[in-house]
Amino acid sequence: MSLARLMPSWCTIILAGCVQPLPQTPTSPVADPQVGRGFAFAEAQCSGCHALKRGEASPNPQAPGFAAVANEMAFTTVTLREFFLDGHDFPGMMSIQLEEEEADMVTAYIMSLRERR
Repeated sequence: MSLARLMPSWCTIILAGCVQPLPQTPTSPVADPQVGRGFAFAEAQCSGCHALKRGEASPNPQAPGFAAVANEMAFTTVTLREFFLDGHDFPGMMSIQLEEEEADMVTAYIMSLRERR
Protein backbone atom coordinates (compact mmCIF):
# COMPACT_ATOMS: atom_id res chain seq x y z
CA MET A 1 0.00 0.00 0.00
CA SER A 2 1.34 3.43 -0.87
CA LEU A 3 2.29 6.01 1.71
CA ALA A 4 -0.31 8.42 0.31
CA ARG A 5 -3.10 5.91 1.01
CA LEU A 6 -1.91 5.31 4.59
CA MET A 7 -1.49 8.99 5.49
CA PRO A 8 -5.18 9.69 6.42
CA SER A 9 -5.25 6.67 8.73
CA TRP A 10 -2.01 7.67 10.42
CA CYS A 11 -3.21 11.24 10.90
CA THR A 12 -6.40 9.99 12.50
CA ILE A 13 -4.49 7.73 14.89
CA ILE A 14 -2.01 10.45 15.81
CA LEU A 15 -4.70 13.09 16.36
CA ALA A 16 -6.83 10.69 18.40
CA GLY A 17 -3.90 10.33 20.81
CA CYS A 18 -3.84 14.11 21.29
CA VAL A 19 -7.45 14.43 22.40
CA GLN A 20 -7.95 14.73 26.13
CA PRO A 21 -11.17 13.48 27.70
CA LEU A 22 -13.59 16.05 29.07
CA PRO A 23 -13.03 16.60 32.79
CA GLN A 24 -15.80 15.40 35.08
CA THR A 25 -16.13 18.66 36.95
CA PRO A 26 -18.92 21.11 37.65
CA THR A 27 -17.97 23.01 34.51
CA SER A 28 -18.55 19.81 32.54
CA PRO A 29 -21.06 17.63 34.34
CA VAL A 30 -21.40 15.22 31.43
CA ALA A 31 -21.10 12.03 33.47
CA ASP A 32 -24.63 12.24 34.88
CA PRO A 33 -27.43 14.21 33.22
CA GLN A 34 -29.08 14.77 36.61
CA VAL A 35 -25.89 16.43 37.86
CA GLY A 36 -25.79 18.62 34.75
CA ARG A 37 -29.40 19.70 35.20
CA GLY A 38 -28.69 20.40 38.87
CA PHE A 39 -25.73 22.58 37.98
CA ALA A 40 -27.80 24.52 35.42
CA PHE A 41 -30.62 25.01 37.94
CA ALA A 42 -28.18 26.10 40.67
CA GLU A 43 -26.43 28.46 38.30
CA ALA A 44 -29.76 30.14 37.52
CA GLN A 45 -31.24 30.11 41.04
CA CYS A 46 -28.42 29.90 43.61
CA SER A 47 -25.27 31.48 42.19
CA GLY A 48 -26.19 34.97 43.38
CA CYS A 49 -25.32 33.88 46.91
CA HIS A 50 -23.54 30.49 46.79
CA ALA A 51 -20.28 29.44 45.16
CA LEU A 52 -21.21 26.56 42.88
CA LYS A 53 -17.75 25.15 42.13
CA ARG A 54 -14.82 23.98 44.22
CA GLY A 55 -12.32 26.68 45.02
CA GLU A 56 -14.71 29.58 44.45
CA ALA A 57 -15.77 32.08 47.07
CA SER A 58 -19.48 32.66 47.56
CA PRO A 59 -20.72 36.08 46.42
CA ASN A 60 -22.45 36.29 49.82
CA PRO A 61 -19.87 35.50 52.52
CA GLN A 62 -22.65 34.18 54.79
CA ALA A 63 -23.75 31.62 52.19
CA PRO A 64 -21.68 28.42 52.18
CA GLY A 65 -20.26 27.24 48.90
CA PHE A 66 -21.76 24.05 47.56
CA ALA A 67 -18.44 22.20 47.97
CA ALA A 68 -18.55 23.09 51.67
CA VAL A 69 -22.13 21.86 51.89
CA ALA A 70 -21.07 18.56 50.34
CA ASN A 71 -17.90 18.08 52.38
CA GLU A 72 -18.00 20.05 55.62
CA MET A 73 -21.60 19.75 56.71
CA ALA A 74 -23.27 16.62 57.99
CA PHE A 75 -25.60 16.27 55.02
CA THR A 76 -26.26 12.98 53.30
CA THR A 77 -28.07 12.74 50.00
CA VAL A 78 -31.30 12.02 51.89
CA THR A 79 -30.98 14.82 54.45
CA LEU A 80 -29.91 17.41 51.88
CA ARG A 81 -32.87 16.54 49.66
CA GLU A 82 -35.20 16.79 52.68
CA PHE A 83 -33.66 20.17 53.56
CA PHE A 84 -34.60 21.50 50.11
CA LEU A 85 -38.08 20.00 50.21
CA ASP A 86 -38.85 21.30 53.72
CA GLY A 87 -37.98 24.85 52.79
CA HIS A 88 -34.75 26.70 52.74
CA ASP A 89 -35.90 29.64 54.83
CA PHE A 90 -33.63 32.19 56.45
CA PRO A 91 -35.67 35.35 57.15
CA GLY A 92 -34.09 38.46 55.74
CA MET A 93 -31.81 36.43 53.49
CA MET A 94 -33.88 34.06 51.40
CA SER A 95 -36.81 31.76 51.33
CA ILE A 96 -36.93 28.92 48.86
CA GLN A 97 -38.76 25.63 48.73
CA LEU A 98 -37.91 23.34 45.87
CA GLU A 99 -40.18 20.95 44.04
CA GLU A 100 -39.19 17.27 44.14
CA GLU A 101 -37.48 17.27 40.73
CA GLU A 102 -35.57 20.47 41.56
CA ALA A 103 -34.49 19.06 44.93
CA ASP A 104 -33.31 15.85 43.25
CA MET A 105 -31.28 17.78 40.64
CA VAL A 106 -29.64 20.21 43.06
CA THR A 107 -28.91 17.45 45.56
CA ALA A 108 -27.30 15.34 42.81
CA TYR A 109 -25.13 18.28 41.78
CA ILE A 110 -24.06 19.23 45.31
CA MET A 111 -23.29 15.64 46.27
CA SER A 112 -21.20 15.29 43.08
CA LEU A 113 -18.82 17.76 44.74
CA ARG A 114 -18.21 15.39 47.63
CA GLU A 115 -14.56 14.46 47.87
CA ARG A 116 -13.61 10.79 47.96
CA ARG A 117 -12.61 9.77 51.47
